[in-house]
Amino acid sequence: MPCGPDVETNLAISSANHLKVRFIQQSHDYFKQAEQLQTRLFIHSGEINGEPAAGGILLQVLPSAGIESQHQFDHLVQLTATIKGEELLTLEPKEILHRLYHEEDVTLYDPQLVAFHCSCSKKRCENILLSLCDEDIEHILHERGEIDIECEFCGAVYLFNKQYIEELKRIKKQQIH
Repeated sequence: MPCGPDVETNLAISSANHLKVRFIQQSHDYFKQAEQLQTRLFIHSGEINGEPAAGGILLQVLPSAGIESQHQFDHLVQLTATIKGEELLTLEPKEILHRLYHEEDVTLYDPQLVAFHCSCSKKRCENILLSLCDEDIEHILHERGEIDIECEFCGAVYLFNKQYIEELKRIKKQQIH
């Protein structure tokens, strides 16, 4: 079996390509099942001047689109499939749109910064706890000693012990009366 740095590099590239294919398929499945919107995702990753880079295009039929949108969507998918991965990494969005859709009616909006934001908070978790019945809370506390609530979006973990939960309940009772 061959070995050496070239084999390791090829394995790394193969692994990254496999992950990219899985991500694209899972994204398509998500939009089809959860969002119920026809969607295609085109992504490419690589390097620019020795630095990691990624680019992509997301095509999606909007909920307000009419029945004729299926034909239009298929047409746009065919056009978009012609883009090379390197073009996604090196060309400006305006140039990509022109190259792909120069015969289509395209509106280019001003760019917006993309930032991660999660709306979870300790207060929201407290409200969840206060909505549970006392028996459920006692059962969890008996089994684990504390209640932990993990945000599936950002991974934040909120821990609540018995004393903290009792204080929450006391404050809630005071607010009601």
